[in-house]
Amino acid sequence: MNVLYHSINPEANKSSYSEFEVVDFFIKSDRNLVRNSLRLEGELNCSVSGTRVVFADDVFFSHKTGAHGLVKGMSVEVNGQVIENISQGYAKYANLVSTSSDNIDDMYNSRNLCELKGPNVQYAKALASGASDDTDQAQIFEDVDFSFKPICCLNSMDSDLPLARAGLIKVSFTLTRNQNFLLGSGVTGN
Repeated sequence: MNVLYHSINPEANKSSYSEFEVVDFFIKSDRNLVRNSLRLEGELNCSVSGTRVVFADDVFFSHKTGAHGLVKGMSVEVNGQVIENISQGYAKYANLVSTSSDNIDDMYNSRNLCELKGPNVQYAKALASGASDDTDQAQIFEDVDFSFKPICCLNSMDSDLPLARAGLIKVSFTLTRNQNFLLGSGVTGN
């Protein structure tokens, strides 16, 4: 059973984010931060010059990294003190964790599917093309939802964190370059 404890929008809330942007989240509450419950949610839209990619375009992302590949680096601050800083290489680290701990059967687990991880490249290529909504025999492709659990200190706690005692927590994600996330012969600079 999934329970939504609290939802926070980014500090500079926008309708879309692109490469190299830093997305900051400030967590401040009088409640507890439930251990290992931090997740980043969004929608993935892969397009070339404003046109959504299709399966035949040969555009995909690492099926073992999934949505973690969108992040170049991340940091966690508590009351202005940096307690964790992964300035670059976060996606590679997430890929190593996935490769060493999950086999191909684990990729069918909903824990991995919601993070856009999958069993093979064709799966990732289909997700990059968007979710198909077959209505009236016409395919309409929509952005793909994702929800991933960042590999960070807030998701490896032994117990809940009382935010009244911890103070302000800032979690920052630096988005990766498009060409570092997307793979395949159809990837361009646009």
